[in-house]
Amino acid sequence: MQRQRDDTKHWTWLAYIANMRARDRCQALLVVICPNRAVAAWASQHIQTGHPGLVLRPFVIGPDNTPVITDVAEAVGNIGLAAIAAITHSENPQIKAILATLTEALDHIDPEKAGRYAEYVTVALAGDAQKGMERLMATQTYLYQGEYAQSLMAKGEARGEARGEARGEAKGLLVVLEARGFRVTEDDRDRIMSCTDIKTLERWLQRAALVDSVDKLFE
Repeated sequence: MQRQRDDTKHWTWLAYIANMRARDRCQALLVVICPNRAVAAWASQHIQTGHPGLVLRPFVIGPDNTPVITDVAEAVGNIGLAAIAAITHSENPQIKAILATLTEALDHIDPEKAGRYAEYVTVALAGDAQKGMERLMATQTYLYQGEYAQSLMAKGEARGEARGEARGEAKGLLVVLEARGFRVTEDDRDRIMSCTDIKTLERWLQRAALVDSVDKLFE
């Protein structure tokens, strides 16, 4: 998830792919989801790695290559695309209709699957769009409501605009640490996942490729 231009990603994105290949012994594709056209254009730039013949071409999903879905039947027929569309069009004037369509469509599919999609979309959204999705999850009696929606109703939790991005950075950091073979304690995991400062998480992510222990990550 990329909400704004960040040139440091041109140095770290290749590490995401390399670490996943090393961990899972499989081919890997870098997918960058951008809800903003200008950011999507920046993210689509080819990245010269310095190695002959190795040029990283991010696969970018943004407003220009994702349809606006406001038809419930269409959303039910391709719920994955409808979920992605809700994220990429979060700055679209039609976002309320898009989210209403998605939540109604989720009510027509397997509840467990719907719960995963609902929580994924809510975490990925930001600002007014995220608040709108939270209201739909918290105030409606949907069968797919999971832990996220229940926590909203029980605690009245409100998320800031940067929280979804911070959560994504934190998860990416844990993937890198695990791919390098480090033992991540529960305390370390809690410290990483509870951090909401993007710059701190990015600094840790850059260090993760160089340090020889998790303790040194936080120095």
